Amino acid sequence: MPSFMSLPLELRDEICTYVILAPKRPPPSINQTSEQILQNRQTYREPALHSLGGRDLVKYLPEDEFVTTSTPLMLVSRQLHAETVANVERLGAEAHSYDLDIILVDETLLCPTWIRVPALTTRVNRVNVTLRIAGSYAEISGKYEGYSSYRGFVVASGMGPAMAWTLYCVFERFFKAGPVGNIKSEADEARAKVQLRSRIKRFMKRIFRGDLGRGKDIDTASNASGDAPDYSMISYAQSHPYPDRGRGISIKSLNINVETPSGIDQSRFGEPLSGVSTQDFIEDHVLDPDYLTNFIWRYLTQTLTLYDNAWYGSSLYEFLDEVVLRKDGEDFKRLDAALSFRDLKLPNDFESGDTRDTFNEWKRTCAKKRRRAGLRVLKD
Repeated sequence: MPSFMSLPLELRDEICTYVILAPKRPPPSINQTSEQILQNRQTYREPALHSLGGRDLVKYLPEDEFVTTSTPLMLVSRQLHAETVANVERLGAEAHSYDLDIILVDETLLCPTWIRVPALTTRVNRVNVTLRIAGSYAEISGKYEGYSSYRGFVVASGMGPAMAWTLYCVFERFFKAGPVGNIKSEADEARAKVQLRSRIKRFMKRIFRGDLGRGKDIDTASNASGDAPDYSMISYAQSHPYPDRGRGISIKSLNINVETPSGIDQSRFGEPLSGVSTQDFIEDHVLDPDYLTNFIWRYLTQTLTLYDNAWYGSSLYEFLDEVVLRKDGEDFKRLDAALSFRDLKLPNDFESGDTRDTFNEWKRTCAKKRRRAGLRVLKD
């Protein structure tokens, strides 16, 4: 019987290409209970994230630590390893485009599943994200007692909606680690503690000098369906430049498609109940996908303004070229991060000498990082 390696090279390459680009798994079904969707999922503790919250609300599949479809081919023999590497290089951007499915469960948890990862790289061409809605907040009584009350679309003073940070955790982790499982540095924990102490000291010095948040009190955020909140002085202090970017994985195009749940009457869709203080929940209520689409756009653009939430948006500028937001496959909005970065200016409220110098230095460094990552840097 002929073996695989006895086939003509052209045929082997064709088979290898099919294997490399094939999905690793189908997306999980949303026609399950939340307990079934969450089964065997876990929170990744490494690397350390800069988000103000949300890490515990993101649940990954543990086997996602080994995700590339090209890896098994490389382990067969030296010859097939060499041929697989050659095929990955030949496929170029296609081999460096990933598919990610995210289920929003009960307006509370995010469950990412990597569907297709042909080969690992620090220069990802495209990440296609499908965001699906499952469950209802009206049905979770007692289910999430072990979690912080700051979850879902709950809004905290000076911090905005929890869901904004939960989504931020997913993308921040990708920039630092990619689509793999826990990656741990022995110095991570000690470094994080030193950086936190340093940020607090800088924050206190700026308060005593009187040049932080002049004439501006800590913001009381609006309700979940209102406008994006104006983040507070505390948020700015906690988000001072954070040098640890992990592996620094860049994305040329981040495509997010929000899907409308099938088989659900339009009358059941509504704004999130997790951000409402009343307990008079609507039976059979489902989060409106139009609301979710607008929510993502609003807080994405808010983050990129680099206002009081200052440096949280810096990682998006450093590792991202564009975001395309879609609803059921139809284009909704497109954000050109390269254009936004070119036009980015420091807000007048922070025109003190130290802050201006820090901002200008970051912008110069960011431009260098973008060029190294193959991202666009537009001239003024």
